Amino acid sequence: MINYVIWLIAGAAIGSLAALILRDRKALLRNVFLGIVGVILSGYLLAPLLHLGTINQQDFNFPALLVALVVTMVLLAIANSVRFFRNRPVSKAVLESKWVQVRSQVGTRWNKLSKEDVDEIDGKYDRFIAVIQKRYGCGREQAEEQLQGYLKAITRKA
Repeated sequence: MINYVIWLIAGAAIGSLAALILRDRKALLRNVFLGIVGVILSGYLLAPLLHLGTINQQDFNFPALLVALVVTMVLLAIANSVRFFRNRPVSKAVLESKWVQVRSQVGTRWNKLSKEDVDEIDGKYDRFIAVIQKRYGCGREQAEEQLQGYLKAITRKA
């Protein structure tokens, strides 16, 4: 039982250390969780393959600790790349290609836009951003966030 507690503590510490090395301090809980997963993976899978003991075997097993750190760094890198691809912006060309679909739904999403505004937009991304800014009195970044969220939603449905 004490071995599992040591693995949890070591995993939390390794997850935090890996996040510091990779300069990823955004999601502490995720980093700690991935550290624990990294310690468990390295202890059960890699330690026997590399003929190392686990981190809590003997007095202190530094090589096993390094393997756990490397595994955790790889897990963090994978998690960050998945987050990057999920959060990347939708291409501006998507608006033009789906303009017929978007045009009919613009009034329900942005009720302050008039028919003239929709005609002015004509499927052009930058025009759409400018019209949202003008009608809603928000900055470019906020208008772009709104439009990107909408485009992501309609591309997921298709």
